[in-house]
Amino acid sequence: MQSRLQLDSENPAFRVQLLCLLAAGVLEYLFIVGMTLFDWYFFFSAETYLIIPALLFLGTALTRELSPQAKRQLLLCTAMVLWFIVTETVHRANDMPTRSFGLFLAVYLLPFPFAAVTQDGAAQKGLTLICRVFIAAGLTLVVYTALLMLDLLPAPLASYVKWDGARLSIILHPNLCGSLFMIGIALCLGFFFRAERKGQKLLLLLAAAAQFLCMSLTHSRTPTILTCCLVGAAAFFAIWRRNGWKRFAAGAAAALVLVCTLFLTSDAVFQRNNDRLIAQVSRQIQESSADTAAPIRVNAAGELQGGSGQGTLKNDLRTFNARTHIWSAVFLALQETPSIVRWGIEPVSPTLSYYYGGFLEHTHNSWLETLFRLGIPGLIIALIFTLTAVWDAVSLLFRNEDMEKNCIALLVLCLLANGILEPYLFCEMPLNHFFDFLLFLLMGYMTQWRKAPGSDVANP
Repeated sequence: MQSRLQLDSENPAFRVQLLCLLAAGVLEYLFIVGMTLFDWYFFFSAETYLIIPALLFLGTALTRELSPQAKRQLLLCTAMVLWFIVTETVHRANDMPTRSFGLFLAVYLLPFPFAAVTQDGAAQKGLTLICRVFIAAGLTLVVYTALLMLDLLPAPLASYVKWDGARLSIILHPNLCGSLFMIGIALCLGFFFRAERKGQKLLLLLAAAAQFLCMSLTHSRTPTILTCCLVGAAAFFAIWRRNGWKRFAAGAAAALVLVCTLFLTSDAVFQRNNDRLIAQVSRQIQESSADTAAPIRVNAAGELQGGSGQGTLKNDLRTFNARTHIWSAVFLALQETPSIVRWGIEPVSPTLSYYYGGFLEHTHNSWLETLFRLGIPGLIIALIFTLTAVWDAVSLLFRNEDMEKNCIALLVLCLLANGILEPYLFCEMPLNHFFDFLLFLLMGYMTQWRKAPGSDVANP
């Protein structure tokens, strides 16, 4: 059975499916790096054109025999897509705005079953392609950042790459930008452990370091903390390798030192840039007329204040940067509007803002956002994905010695943890859909690795 299902690089179906994934990856890259550069063209093209490689992939998949795992994954994703159609039909009947079906289908029915359909878990050709795409996206954002720092930014990028107070903002929000850098750093680490040449390893470390410095400028604390923990955990597993308590203790100590060092370095980089920007704004005020100069705005932490509403770390830790207040409003809305639990609601913002007592764009939590948009059935499917991802990731980390795979597992856990405070997963908000695209692809490969016959993970 396995030999009949196995696809190789000479198989026409595999080549077509790999090209489909590559085409989707190129569209994702263009979306990330050029969304507003070309007057939102790529924002709408992602919704329109991603469905083409997804449908072609499905067509080739259904023409040949599928493994039981591939069938289960396709059925789960199809159930989510069908429920999305049901909820959108109800929303339309109730005169609510509706979302693009094509983007939802493309994100669920191409990346997640890809590894199982193509049996690419060993060769990892598709995974390598998409990882390179996301690293390229991260490095492109590094170039944008360098141009901004050097005051060489081209005019078309001015509304896309900017300072939000003292925070680097690309893709419309510092947190989105910071999360993309987290992804790029994790993938660079994975390739680092795979690379055999010292020159390749050095270039990958430099790429990771450049993205870390740029991520520090976003002052996106959740992605930064998660990245520090990811790098520390990677060091821990690289040292430990399940070789006794002495190596375990050495790995834990190295991880702790690395996490603290990276976090303090990140904070120092941001504060230095913050001081530079404050001095720059002060000079501009002095050079302008006293009647027209706007006063400099600095928050309680001495940071140049922007529109993102971030306060001091000490105060924000008590409420997760006001997330607890937002979630209280979410639960109140769910309690007083039972129809949301059944079918979801579109748009989310007006209802949330009413119960919050101020403007809210979303729930700031991936699972609550899924509940709000897709109701209980959608949330249940999202929880199935979540539990599967956590189980596969933990199994890999503690039953596998391949550090490249461990870096993928750590990245998946970080993406899920990031989703606790941001609505980046499962509900397919167009602006955030590339997080789901990558997460589902990584999940599909992790399941392949965990269930591979003869592997340490499959047979601990």
